Amino acid sequence: MAPVQKTIRTTIDQVAAAQGIKSVVNIQAMVTGGKDLTSEVVKVLKNKQ
Repeated sequence: MAPVQKTIRTTIDQVAAAQGIKSVVNIQAMVTGGKDLTSEVVKVLKNKQ
């Protein structure tokens, strides 16, 4: 599982950086606001396959 988790984490970091986002939190930790990057991260991961 570790290689998969590392790939996902790296992709999240890349997507966030490309959008100028400096902090990424789990949706369960978000009280209000924010931007959901899930669909964009999934899209990049699919392109890596």
